[in-house]
Amino acid sequence: MAIHILNDGPNSSFVAQDKSQIGAMLWNQGHIYEAEKLDREAIAQQINAAGEDDLNTLGMENDLGAVLVTEGRYAEAAQVQKAILNRRTRLEPPNHPDLGYSWHNYAQVLSYLGAIDKAESAERQALAVRIQAYGENHPQVAMTEGELAKILVKAGKVDEALRLARQGFALQMKIYGLENRDTPYTEANLSRALLASGDGVAALEKAQEAVNTRRKLFGNRHPKVADGLELLGTTRMALNDFAGAARDLNEAIAIRSAFYGPKHVSVADAEILLAESLFREGQSTEARKIATEALDLERSAFPTGHPQIGLAESALAQVELADKNSKPALALLEDAYRQVSAAYGASNPQTASVGLRLARALAANLDLSHARQLVAANSPALLGSRDLRWAPERSLAKKVQQKGVTALEDSKSQYHAEDSRSYRETSEPSGIHDWSRQMPFPTTTTDYENDPGIPVAMATSRYKSGSINDSVISHRFLIPKRIQAPVIAHYSRNR
Repeated sequence: MAIHILNDGPNSSFVAQDKSQIGAMLWNQGHIYEAEKLDREAIAQQINAAGEDDLNTLGMENDLGAVLVTEGRYAEAAQVQKAILNRRTRLEPPNHPDLGYSWHNYAQVLSYLGAIDKAESAERQALAVRIQAYGENHPQVAMTEGELAKILVKAGKVDEALRLARQGFALQMKIYGLENRDTPYTEANLSRALLASGDGVAALEKAQEAVNTRRKLFGNRHPKVADGLELLGTTRMALNDFAGAARDLNEAIAIRSAFYGPKHVSVADAEILLAESLFREGQSTEARKIATEALDLERSAFPTGHPQIGLAESALAQVELADKNSKPALALLEDAYRQVSAAYGASNPQTASVGLRLARALAANLDLSHARQLVAANSPALLGSRDLRWAPERSLAKKVQQKGVTALEDSKSQYHAEDSRSYRETSEPSGIHDWSRQMPFPTTTTDYENDPGIPVAMATSRYKSGSINDSVISHRFLIPKRIQAPVIAHYSRNR
C-alpha cells in the first residue's frame, strides 16, 4: 500500500483495493470490527475514484456484507447484498459467475433472517446461474447444491434436500477429495439432510467426519469447527446422546465466544440447543440459565418475529412446564408458535414441534379444547416427518392419537430417551400418518375464512382409551386470538 500511496496518491483506487485486501486479512484473523472499519474506508474511496458500478466496488461491498454476517448483523448484510445483486443484474449477463455468487450471498442472509421461502428462491437462482456459467460438474455447482439442500431441510422439503446433498457431496469428493476446505460444507449439508430423513447413524458419521476435516484444515479454535460441532451436537441430541451433545455444544460456544465475543448471536444459537439437551438429560436448573441467556441474546440481536427468538422461548418454556409454571410457559410458547410459524410455515415440522409444546402448555392450563385443536392441526406435519430432531413431539402426537387429549395431561414435562428413538424403531405401517383422514378438520386459515359463520366441529376418530373408546367427540369452539399462527383462524373463543 505504501508504494501505491507514493506512486498513485493516497486517494487512488489502488490504495482502496489495498485497504480492502488488508480488511480481508483482518477478517480472516478474527479482527472483525477493524475489518469493517477498513472495508468502509475502502468502499468510500473506491466509489469516489471509480464509481458505484465499478466491479472492484462491488467486490469490496461484498466483503463488507461478509463482515456484517460475521458480526451477526444480518439485516444490514441483507441490504448490502440486495444492493449488490440489483447492480450486478443490471450490469452483467444472466449467466455471469459473479451474479451467481451474489444470488448465493443474498440467499444466505435471508436464511439467517428466517425468510426461508425467499432464501430458497434466491439459492435456486444461484444454482441456475452457476450451472449456466460453469456446467453441471463444477465445484461451485456442488457447493450450491449443498447450500440449497440446507435451506430445503429448513423448508421441510427433505427428499429434494437429500437428493441434492448427495449429488453435491459426491461431486465435491470426485473433484477435490475429502481434505479440501470446501468439502466439509457439502458433507455437513448431507448430514443435515440425512438427519431430516431419519438416518441418524449416517448423519452422525458425516457430521463427525466434517468436524475432523475442519480440525485438520483450520485447527481446533476456528469458527468453522464450531459450526461443525453445533451440527454434531444437534445430531447426538437427536440420537439421545445428551452428554456427547453437551460436550460438542459447549466446545462450539467456547470457540465462538473467543472468536466473536460472548454476546454474539451465534453463541445464542448454540446455547438454545445446549439448553434443550441439558433439559432432556434432566439438568433443568442449568437448562433454565442457558435458555434465559440465549433468549436475551436473540432478542437483542433480532426484531420481533425472528424464529430464533421463538426457538429460545420454546426451550425456556419446557423448563417452566417442568417446574409447573404453566402460565409463563404458555405465554412463551404462544409467542414462540407465532414467530416460528411465520418463518417456516404452518405445515413445517419445526412449527409443528412448537405447536405440540404449546398444546401441552394449554393442557397444563386446563384449556383442553384448544390443546386438542392444536394437536389436530400440527400432528400431520410431525407424523409425516422422519426428522429425528422432532422425535419427542412426534411420540407425543402418537400418544394423543392413541389415547386422546388426556395424553397431554399425562405426559411428563421432561422427554425421556424412549420417546426419541430413531424413526426406524418407531415407524408405523403405511397409512398411520394420515391424520387428516381420521380427523376431518380445517387445517388452514382459508378453511375458516370460507365458512366464518359456522362453528368449528372437532371430531376425534375412535380414541381407543378409557371411557371414549370408539366414540366421536364434537365440540363447538373457536381458537383464541392469542395464537396467531397461519394454521389457525384469527377468531376469539367467544365470538
